[in-house]
Amino acid sequence: MNIMHPVLRRIDLNLLPVFDAVYRSRSVRLAAEELAMSTSALSHALSRLRSALNDPLFYREGHRMCPSVYASQLAPSIASALKFLNQELTPPAAFVPAASTDCMQMRSPISPRSASFRR
Repeated sequence: MNIMHPVLRRIDLNLLPVFDAVYRSRSVRLAAEELAMSTSALSHALSRLRSALNDPLFYREGHRMCPSVYASQLAPSIASALKFLNQELTPPAAFVPAASTDCMQMRSPISPRSASFRR
């Protein structure tokens, strides 16, 4: 049984950080640097996302990339989803017993051994 939403099936989710970086930086070059991609690879990824969403998403105005109305509507949700996934998928910090302030209780049944504790 496939329960994935049909829209998600046609979009490469790896393209969402590309969208987010371009939206925040308003620059293909800066977004590419942030994501450690070439500008050519980022432009290609943005083109694939434009095709998948059937919207230009960004248009060039001078040296800046300005978001379309649809991109402006999507941006907060995409940023929120990426932030949530980043938080949830970050491994927990290693446990350091010496730095822990947690209280630990240890319990052990002593009734079978109570005879050895008699005075």
